[in-house]
Amino acid sequence: MNAFRNNDEKGFQNGIARLKKLLGKNSFLVKKWLGVRALKQGKYRQAEQYFRTAILKNPSDLACRINLVYALLGSGDITTASKETEKLLREFPYSKKVQHLAQKIEQLTGE
Repeated sequence: MNAFRNNDEKGFQNGIARLKKLLGKNSFLVKKWLGVRALKQGKYRQAEQYFRTAILKNPSDLACRINLVYALLGSGDITTASKETEKLLREFPYSKKVQHLAQKIEQLTGE
């Protein structure tokens, strides 16, 4: 998904179209990448829905689960973001990304 990294929207759309054709429109990778794009665009509720759908298909994908928390934070749902982060801490206690996220939540909640 170099197109995404290069802010090439047309290239990104072409890549998503190819993924849909290869894997199906409801595939994990399609939902994950659509969620990443929505998150980057500040469409937090939309990103949340994409990530939740992707997580149902692949619950162990750490990137989706972390991005879900960022989508929740972006939409102002700090309570749910905090709960999701607690789950991540239990499941991935040694992940630096999860620890960083937990610190961010702690700063926001004061807990």
